[in-house]
Amino acid sequence: MAAEPTRPQLSSVPPLPHDHLADHLADHAIDGDADHVVEHPAEHLVEHPAGHPPPDPVVVGALQADHRRGRRRLIALGIVAVVAVALLVLAVLRGTGTTRYDYATRAVERATLVLPVSASGAVEPRNAVDVGADISGRVERVLVEANDRVVQGALLAVLHTDVLDLAVKQARAAVVTAAANRRQAEIAADDADVALARADNLRRSGAMSQADHQQVHSAHERSAAALAVVDASIAAARTGLEMARANREKAEIRAPISGIILRRSVEPGQVVISALQAAVLFRLAEDLAHLQVRADIDEADIGRVKEGQEASFTVSAAPNQSYRAHVRSVTNAPRVLQQVVTYEAILDVDNADGTLRPGMTASVKVQTGAVDNALLVPSLALRFAPPEEKAKEKAATTGPPKTTVEKVAPTSARVWIMDGGVAVARDVVIVASDGDRTAVTGIKEGDLVIMSAKERP
Repeated sequence: MAAEPTRPQLSSVPPLPHDHLADHLADHAIDGDADHVVEHPAEHLVEHPAGHPPPDPVVVGALQADHRRGRRRLIALGIVAVVAVALLVLAVLRGTGTTRYDYATRAVERATLVLPVSASGAVEPRNAVDVGADISGRVERVLVEANDRVVQGALLAVLHTDVLDLAVKQARAAVVTAAANRRQAEIAADDADVALARADNLRRSGAMSQADHQQVHSAHERSAAALAVVDASIAAARTGLEMARANREKAEIRAPISGIILRRSVEPGQVVISALQAAVLFRLAEDLAHLQVRADIDEADIGRVKEGQEASFTVSAAPNQSYRAHVRSVTNAPRVLQQVVTYEAILDVDNADGTLRPGMTASVKVQTGAVDNALLVPSLALRFAPPEEKAKEKAATTGPPKTTVEKVAPTSARVWIMDGGVAVARDVVIVASDGDRTAVTGIKEGDLVIMSAKERP
């Protein structure tokens, strides 16, 4: 077997001129990715100028392998760099509040802020009457139901009248007896008049003594007094008859006013006892088209509430509907409940549509003033702070307890607005508030104030 020709060592190969080697590598066609390199025979790559030997294939192969390894390293380094940049950007984005949270904002508006005084109260009829029984007895009939409309004098209920009818008859008999007694007294008086006249004649003629004449005269006076007593008994008997008739009429319970039956508290067969006060059987309201609200005003706000001021209120039955009212009067008598002092304000309200009912709880706001041309922000924005700020405040307050100081109404606050996609703090001065909106200074109309933040998933 013939011996293989010995390959020359790279170190023994004469170096190619720089320009010739660059031209030689540039003429290699590298197709596809780094793992698929098409190598062309060296003799077909280029025509070598005279005086220069052709490149050795071994050298060319070594150079191509180095080129492939360098390209793979560059690609790997590029991938690592891209991943590192992506992680860095993600960390930066997570560290900023502009993209970690979705903010709920509202634009600052310029408008008139109405300053109310809030209170709670109850809807009541302007004129409501409790109808009861003046006498005791058993209820025989009830002629009306709740929500029935009645006119003044309408019959509502009737008590048993057996005993009352007997009392009327007894009183009538007493009147008849008194009349008969008077007739007897009249006859006796007439006899006494005749006897006295005869005694006077006999006394003048000397046929009757003075003592006998005095007895006749006394009998005449007694007969006159007896007649007066009988007249008085007749008057008493007639009064007793009127009383019995009045009690009989009281057995028929009638409506004292025209209106609507709000409540019926009696049933047939029920015994009504009227000892110290009349038992309430019905409650009537005169007119439900015009109602009133009795509101309890706190002592701290009563100085701002005046007669004639406009007011509004809502009820639970229609929370989205606001009813208009006006202050009719403010009482001077205080009401103390659990050491809270309030004063009652009476508000008139129109109820033509009939949506309000007596007894409803009313949340009242009395308009006591206004701030014109004010910059208004939601009051919720004054209580907002980014989560990072809240964490800082919580960390700052951690430690030994501080001395308690008296709390006063704040005159300054801080709001957060969106400025170029970033939450920026702004210090503002509080002018006034109605609870829902607050008038402030220190920001501009149209600024987007942040009310809440929700962390993105």
